[in-house]
Amino acid sequence: MIADEEIHDLRHTRGIRIVRATGSRAAAKEALKHQRIETTLPYAHVLDDDVRNALEASELAAGNAQSKSNEGRARR
Repeated sequence: MIADEEIHDLRHTRGIRIVRATGSRAAAKEALKHQRIETTLPYAHVLDDDVRNALEASELAAGNAQSKSNEGRARR
């Protein structure tokens, strides 16, 4: 038999996955059958890995932009 804590953990995981996949807290609210969006907000927290990945992606993008800019200057 599944304990209440396990059910909560499964719902929490599902809520996070919905928000990550869709970017929509409203979609998670509906999927989890919450009546109020405030009930859904804890499911939409950002994890440390999300922040780290976003920072790495922005640094990579900035580095690529700088490389292209330098290549253009070198060709002149």
